[in-house]
Amino acid sequence: MAWDEYERNGIKVVSGDIPIDEIALALAKIIKAYDNHFNRKPNTEELLHAFESLLCSNPKKYVADPEGLYDAEIVLKKQ
Repeated sequence: MAWDEYERNGIKVVSGDIPIDEIALALAKIIKAYDNHFNRKPNTEELLHAFESLLCSNPKKYVADPEGLYDAEIVLKKQ
């Protein structure tokens, strides 16, 4: 199991195999739910909306730095 330190948006962070694996498992369940209901995978905006809604509903429950997350928006860079 690897834990790596890196910088994102000017902030030092740590991530590793476990959080990535757990998110992958959760995404697999979400994909299955969309496939069962809509016969397709969710699109990027649907996933971001769900993640934003969850984090902003009770930021203190999910993160160590909840300040400003009540109206936060996640932006992905598309190539």
